[in-house]
Amino acid sequence: MYSKQELLDEIERLAERGVPPALSDLRERGRISKGTFYNHFESYNDALKQAGYQPHQVDTSIESILRQIRNLADETG
Repeated sequence: MYSKQELLDEIERLAERGVPPALSDLRERGRISKGTFYNHFESYNDALKQAGYQPHQVDTSIESILRQIRNLADETG
């Protein structure tokens, strides 16, 4: 069982140049599962805030999603 401080330390370990780790960073490089963060905090963004970081902002607008689809289509042919 991890303490909240150990989870905050893991966020700090994974942060790069002041940029907090995304959930994908937890999966790829983390030592602690994302489920453990959700068990201790209301959300991953809450954990980031408590670690002193501004949570990631995700643009879920239709325009942004369509732009991402077009970019992916361009990359993959």
